Amino acid sequence: MDVEFKYLAPIIGVALGWLLSQLAGLFNLAREDRRIRSSTLPAMIDLYFQQKRIDHVLTYFNLKLGDSMEQLIKIFEENKADKESRASILDKLIQAFEKTRQGNLDLPDKNKESLEKSIEHAVKELSKVDAVSAYKLTRLYNEFILLIEIKFPAEEINSSVYLNTWYGLLSIYRTDLGNLRSLVFKVSRGIGLIEWLKVWMLIREAEKLLESTPTDVMDDVLKVLKPNKPIKQD
Repeated sequence: MDVEFKYLAPIIGVALGWLLSQLAGLFNLAREDRRIRSSTLPAMIDLYFQQKRIDHVLTYFNLKLGDSMEQLIKIFEENKADKESRASILDKLIQAFEKTRQGNLDLPDKNKESLEKSIEHAVKELSKVDAVSAYKLTRLYNEFILLIEIKFPAEEINSSVYLNTWYGLLSIYRTDLGNLRSLVFKVSRGIGLIEWLKVWMLIREAEKLLESTPTDVMDDVLKVLKPNKPIKQD
């Protein structure tokens, strides 16, 4: 028995050493995975907050547009306006809406450049540990940039076509916003439960703050942000 143990002891020692090295390797890989995910979170959270703020403005615009259309419908009914007059006035309303949207639904150039660089870095890092999530982040970012940069020819708008197109884009945007929120939580869960809880509390606090913004404050903010009219030269 002593002889057998004499020969088995080195084999057991080698096996234990191999097992410990494998466990150490797995531990290092898990730590590196968490580090990479942590490095991508700030850019993802920033993108979500930027999109959430834009969505808040969109909600405000849509409510204003809905109120204006309701008032127009009442005026049409009271004055028995013909079909051509209704279409012409609605087109002018939508033209004004599109001009306002173009003037207020964009990011300052410095913010846009900073966001682009941080998202590029996040995608590059995230692709090392989760290629699918990296692809989703790229697509969600590109869809966001498309929405804020797309410019419809305001002077050549057909109201019915525009509304169908706009509400389609808006529906996609809000679906993407929900998907981005889920992606942020997914990445934070990969770091750990405590990190997920911290991210959840941060996002909920910001969402509540946006939801509590009074309408009159939005009016004042948009007046300040409205682009200055070009100065006419004699």
